[in-house]
Amino acid sequence: MKSMKLPMLNLYLWSISLDLSFSFLVIPFTYQPVLAGYSLGLFGALGVQGKDMYYLCMVQVAGVIVSVACLFETRFFILYARETFWKHLRRPWLLFNYTIALTYMLPTYLAVPDQISGKIYQFGRYPCLPKEVYDEKVFLLSTWSTGVAYNSCLNTATQQALIIVGLIFWNMRKSTNGVKISKKTLEMHRLFLRALILQVTIPLVTVLAPLIINIFIIYNSYYNQGANNISICIMATHGLVSTMAMIYLHKSYWAVLMQILSPKWSNSRVFTLVHSRPQDFVS
Repeated sequence: MKSMKLPMLNLYLWSISLDLSFSFLVIPFTYQPVLAGYSLGLFGALGVQGKDMYYLCMVQVAGVIVSVACLFETRFFILYARETFWKHLRRPWLLFNYTIALTYMLPTYLAVPDQISGKIYQFGRYPCLPKEVYDEKVFLLSTWSTGVAYNSCLNTATQQALIIVGLIFWNMRKSTNGVKISKKTLEMHRLFLRALILQVTIPLVTVLAPLIINIFIIYNSYYNQGANNISICIMATHGLVSTMAMIYLHKSYWAVLMQILSPKWSNSRVFTLVHSRPQDFVS
């Protein structure tokens, strides 16, 4: 766990920043299938421009994804790549991915259309939209949703994370066949890796569900404000779900939390076991 503390903290800080935006600073109110909406949060009240809030949220989403890739890359490096060429490439790889996370949405950001003509064009395509779309507070990001989707494809951290997880499992199988490490040690690594995967995938549902809803809405040119609101509410639970998953899946965190909530817990046999044999409580 010691070697994974910083990557886990990095992921958690990115998750916190994203959740603060969706549930307090920005609170987007969207008009899908049109890429338009306005802010109900603090930034909206302070007069921050819509395109700046959009860019911030997209950077935070990308930061979370890159942090996930970094989490698994750290595990891969510690277990199998310390003495390989990868030790020279990992820092440039990390810098490259965070640079992409900070800049991949620049084409969309710099190509925001004229708001009046853009809204007239979109209203002609989607006459079911409410007339408040014409309000000055409503920000139209783009009239070409496909282009925004192509823009998003510049961030490939998700694919990289899947490749790294595959490499970890492949090397674990090689270790089993070659008897390079004991079965008990290998099982400990498997349990910890499973805990990390679940820690990432469980909160991912809160992002994938709204994404699926939005893809369905845009593809079918279907306007339903209730569905738009529900998708944003689901995404706003990401922080709560990710925190609960981390505490539950890593029993050492769970034991410390119980100690804080109940001082008697520190005297229990389970708490003593967690701190004397943490390898048995990784999942």
